[in-house]
Amino acid sequence: MPNSFTLPGKVYLIGTEASADLSSYAADLLRRADLVIHDKPVSPELLELIPARTAVRVAGNHAGFSGPAEEISREMIQAALHGQIVVRLKDGSAPVSENDSEVAALREAQVEFEIVSGAAASAAAAGAAR
Repeated sequence: MPNSFTLPGKVYLIGTEASADLSSYAADLLRRADLVIHDKPVSPELLELIPARTAVRVAGNHAGFSGPAEEISREMIQAALHGQIVVRLKDGSAPVSENDSEVAALREAQVEFEIVSGAAASAAAAGAAR
């Protein structure tokens, strides 16, 4: 009887403004994702990058989540442990940091993750010029 196993997935936490252009790396991650969890609102252009096969959840007090970060973290962890690629689009009003509660939960669950700057170089340069 052959043994079956699941390769571990990975969570990508992408900080982005609702209307920002994504970097090509972040856009590619969205296209490869099995699950995308995003804050509300997110631009329609970003949502168009997500393939129809990808599960999409909206974080917050609507659309399947009752709001607590623990529930968002739990969904990300379970998906990653089942071998899925998870993209968490986070509101760009504050950059994703090592002190983020979702980062702490991923670390505690020993789930591989990466913090990704979502802003394209042109958008980041425009923001720095302000």
